[in-house]
Amino acid sequence: MTGLVPHIAAGLKGLEAALNTANQRRKQQNDRQSALFSVDTIRESEPDLFPDVPVWGMGENLQAEREVFGFFLTGHPLQEHLANLENLGNTNLGVLDELEHESTVILPVYISSVRDYRTKNGANMAFVQVDDLYGSAELIVFAKTYDKCGEMIQPDQVLLLAAKVDATKNNPVLIAEKVVPLEHILPQLIEKVCIQSSSMFWDKSMIDGIQQFCVDKPAEKVSESEEIPLQIPLHFALRRPDGSIAELETLSSPFLWDKESQNWLKKHVDTSSMKIMCRPWQVKFAEKRKVYQAGQG
Repeated sequence: MTGLVPHIAAGLKGLEAALNTANQRRKQQNDRQSALFSVDTIRESEPDLFPDVPVWGMGENLQAEREVFGFFLTGHPLQEHLANLENLGNTNLGVLDELEHESTVILPVYISSVRDYRTKNGANMAFVQVDDLYGSAELIVFAKTYDKCGEMIQPDQVLLLAAKVDATKNNPVLIAEKVVPLEHILPQLIEKVCIQSSSMFWDKSMIDGIQQFCVDKPAEKVSESEEIPLQIPLHFALRRPDGSIAELETLSSPFLWDKESQNWLKKHVDTSSMKIMCRPWQVKFAEKRKVYQAGQG
């Protein structure tokens, strides 16, 4: 199938065109005047089977799969967000039933669905279905937390979640403490980037390429509103021809971590050998929270 269809977007567009053409032929064959038209005339007006349309990204492919099948088939929306990331969070949804009641968890999640709820007091809260690469769970966002992050609680959003485990039910649920869009918090959590490669690939052009993104002196804020590009150390583990490992790190000249430098690394370094190390997300959890009961406001 892959060899016959250029890509999924073209295939779906081609299917739509093929169905329209089939309907057109059927109508013409049933038309009493169809004898006046030749088959060649009909086919000349038919569109190409696979039109020239832009290729879908991974996210678009996955959304189309869920619309058709009701689930993701070839991957998960979190995959592209978590590629090469290490130590982001302290657990995953696959082991949620092994955690003790009131355990604190931090993990990246994908929102599958949201059910809004208004309490007797008129406050808004939500029951959210969240997924990661290992499982799924229900997340309860109480009114106090919802007031702070309600606009983020939308289907198809990727968030970094801080929550507590409510293990009093048959299936444990999560009680939201804090949520932030992953793309917003991630730059603050990257500690360093580790790259493992062969020393044979380190020629002058590679070294010059890395140096163009290194800064001699870390930037400082001039005002609170100013955003400073992320500057992090690069850690290299170079495999020598004799099998030994040489380790280097750009401590005195941090690496400017922006879109341009990331694209350069993806082009010149095997991404499978790159690990982006994250520091813990510091969240202050509430000391104790009442377990939600149906009927209470």
